[in-house]
Formats: sequence, structure tokens, C-alpha cells
Amino acid sequence: MNLCQYVASTFRSNAIVKTSTMDSSSNDNNDNISPSAAADIFTPNQEGEEAQALPASWRGKPSALEPVTLYSWRVSPPAAKVRTLLRIFGVKFQQIDGRMPGSNYRKVPVLLVGPGKFQINDSFAIAKALCPVLTGREMPATECELEKAITYKLMVALELQVFQSREDFLKFSAQFSKTATKDGFFAKAKRCMLTTMHACVLQRLAPNMIAKRYPDAKGGKESASDVLSLLAKFRDAAPDRKQFLSGGNQPGVLDASLFGAVAVFVECDIPFVKEMLTESGFYPTWYESIKTRLDGDVFGDNLSSSVSK
Repeated sequence: MNLCQYVASTFRSNAIVKTSTMDSSSNDNNDNISPSAAADIFTPNQEGEEAQALPASWRGKPSALEPVTLYSWRVSPPAAKVRTLLRIFGVKFQQIDGRMPGSNYRKVPVLLVGPGKFQINDSFAIAKALCPVLTGREMPATECELEKAITYKLMVALELQVFQSREDFLKFSAQFSKTATKDGFFAKAKRCMLTTMHACVLQRLAPNMIAKRYPDAKGGKESASDVLSLLAKFRDAAPDRKQFLSGGNQPGVLDASLFGAVAVFVECDIPFVKEMLTESGFYPTWYESIKTRLDGDVFGDNLSSSVSK
């Protein structure tokens, strides 16, 4: 479980609903399938597993994904990846702050798409499954490997580095108490107090938790070096060295994933992340260009119609 999700799940009890204004042949006839029947033909994947292909008739038609529901945590980098992806490609979606009720998958992000509410878990699987629908093509093998690197290496390296500094971790964890709710003063004060308590405990526990889940992960200066090399790899993947990793003048799936993976840390004012992005050529031009497309709302706090569930 991503450490952001672990902290949030221990003290958040209310889900917040927000709405954004922003083998496939076997699924061709499932465009209008009912949610109850969807479970029989579309089995939700587990973390690290790829999702079943979405209907081929959806290819190149982002609106075919609607209605879309995203279960996420505000400062979860994997959730930020998916949120950025949907917004960049103009897909309207409902965002629910919390885990999906009744699901065996107890993490975020979880995405429900289409009238049949097909469930896709894990940000890597979501990005790969949505790529044909959003771009009209399957995700190429090279981009698939880079997507895996963003999901399972870059974000882990960033977390390990953040946990080396108490100051950075407090900045990061403080964002958990900043959510767009209509709670009163005492509820907000309680969240703030619990966030601080969890920050003190988790800074000691987190490195071991990450090491257990990702035995090949590196910490300290090694993790910073890993991030730099990964960012260089992302940059080199862009054809003709255009501004975006998509190779064109508009951000693509990899751009959305990389931005979501780093934006949470940048907006939490973690200095080393911005420094590495600057050294690797992703800051400020690339970063600010994508942030502008999100109206500066990296965390999705200003998505319309926020109500308590």
C-alpha cells in the first residue's frame, strides 16, 4: 500500500464526492452492459496485474469511458497520476475521496468506467488500459516499461527520499488534513492532530514498510540518483526531443503519469524534487505547462460539486 494511502485510511472516515468538468474483442458488445452483469465478464485486477482490455469500439473515443468514477486519496501520487490523466484528456469524472466500498481491493486508485462500471485497479493498469481509448493506439512496449518505472520505481524512490528528512515528511503529511470538506472547526482540528501523530510514527516505520514491500528499492542518496536517471530516461524517450514525452505539442499518457508522480511532492514544497526536475529539464517549462492545463489545481480540490457522502 502506498504510504499516503496508509496514513489517510487510518483517520479518514467520510468519503468526499467531487465531479470534474473537465482481449478487447471479447468486450465489443459490452458498451451498455449493466453493472451486475459486468462482474461476470470483467474481473477486477490486483496490484501489479494488467487489466482486461476495454471494448475495442471505445478506441480513440475518450467519452466512451463515461460515466467515470475515481476512488482516490488527495495526496496519493498514484491517484494523482490517474486524476491528471483523465483531466488532460478531457474525460468527465466523479471523484470520491476514499477506498471503494464493498471492493476486495482495499487501495486507491480504483477506476470505474462505462455504463457497466468496469473496475480497474492500480495506476499502472489504469494508464495502460485507458491508453487505446484516449490515444487511439495501444501503449508501445517502450512506453509501457517507462510507465512501470514511474509507478513502481520513481514514486517509491521519492517516498524513500522524503522519509529521510523529518521536515520534508511533515510538509508532505500535513496535506492530509487539507481536504475540501464542510467539516466544522473541531473535525478539522482532529484531522490535523491525527496527521501530526501519524507523521511522527510513520517516519520511523515507513522506510521498513517500503523495504519489505519493495525489496529492491534504494534509499538516501541512492534513491535520489535513481530518480535522476529515471527522469533522464523519460526525457530521452520523447521523439525529436519535443516539449512533451508524447513527442508532440500536447501532453500524453506518460506526461500525465510523470506529472502526477512528482506533482504532489513539488506542491508540498519538497526542495530536492524540484531541484532534480530542474536538473533533468522537466522544470519549470514542462511542469508549469501541465499544471496550467489543470488550472493550477494539482490536488483536484476545486473540482465542482463537492459534497459529503
